[in-house]
Amino acid sequence: MNNKNGFLRTFFYTAILTASCSFAHAQDDGLSSASTVAPQLQAQAAKHVALVGDMAAEFGPYDLRLTEPLLAAADRQAEAGLFTQALEGYQQALQITRINTGLYSEQQIPLVERIIDCHVSMADWPNVDEQFRYLELLYSRVYEPGSEGWARGIAQVSDWHVLVINHGLATNRQDHLKEAHDLLTKRLEYTQKMEGVDERVLEVLRRNVELTTHYLRLAARRSAQEAFDGARLSLVDQVAWTN
Repeated sequence: MNNKNGFLRTFFYTAILTASCSFAHAQDDGLSSASTVAPQLQAQAAKHVALVGDMAAEFGPYDLRLTEPLLAAADRQAEAGLFTQALEGYQQALQITRINTGLYSEQQIPLVERIIDCHVSMADWPNVDEQFRYLELLYSRVYEPGSEGWARGIAQVSDWHVLVINHGLATNRQDHLKEAHDLLTKRLEYTQKMEGVDERVLEVLRRNVELTTHYLRLAARRSAQEAFDGARLSLVDQVAWTN
């Protein structure tokens, strides 16, 4: 499984349209019956899991050499639709990577993207959101603001917030609107300083910043109006009660 291409394909191109279907086929979490899971993928995953056990016994449970077989097993499980099992492997690999490379490291990024892929396939939007927020933290700690790596990563995270807003994937859409606005504003600020940037890219960013600013103002006014109406109704009730 090509992790980077898998992440982009699964999330940005097909996530919203296919996640519910993917989850429906895997929701028993065995995660699918043996008749619907490719036996060869299960067998491959089992071999890698066994290898992890042998290596952990020899080198210890947090040896960095465990990450490769862990990822190989989890990748096969994800391909077979065994998303919960795959998540366990990815999260174990992430923990080992944190211990060996530091709390915030570039090596964690592809692992978090794999975890996001699994949660998307299960239509588990709260956990998708949690992982994207952690991904934003990683990009901000690992890369210099305005660098190519930073710009690419922040674009992914801001696109997630836009998807939430457009498709209603979370209850607090105003929070996602604010997050999208802040990230888009940062992207515009740094992109304007770059040389040779396509003007169409700047135009899209300017337009998105204008739109999020506009809707944030509308949301703020609507909240204030609702608060005023609530206070007025409360006053009426008190007057009626005292009379």
